[in-house]
Amino acid sequence: MPRSSGRGQVEPLAALAAVLAVGVGLGLYAGVSGINGGTDREHTRADVVLEEALAASPSAVVVVPGALPRPAALVPPGWRANLTLRTTAGHRAAGPPRPLDADTATRLVPVRLAPGRVRPGRLRVAVWR
Repeated sequence: MPRSSGRGQVEPLAALAAVLAVGVGLGLYAGVSGINGGTDREHTRADVVLEEALAASPSAVVVVPGALPRPAALVPPGWRANLTLRTTAGHRAAGPPRPLDADTATRLVPVRLAPGRVRPGRLRVAVWR
């Protein structure tokens, strides 16, 4: 009858090769994810305006369509902005129509359509000179 202490053992060289393979795999994964999805992404002016629009919302949890800030209040002089909120119930836009070359940023947000009725929506901000 074989001893239980003799089972489940691996040769030291095979164990070192496995540890090396896992280490290389993790290193490659960390390197690639750092390039593609790192937090060092440069924020555009539209990203900043989007954050300010959400911060100016009276509710920190949901976006209320009628309470969105005026786009002109979110950008410096000489700049123009458009805020567009789309839901399954329709859309609401504030500000002048955006040109095709405008810098844009979007975010999925919960939108309060009525008391007790919240639906997913997409807030898009466009900023240009």
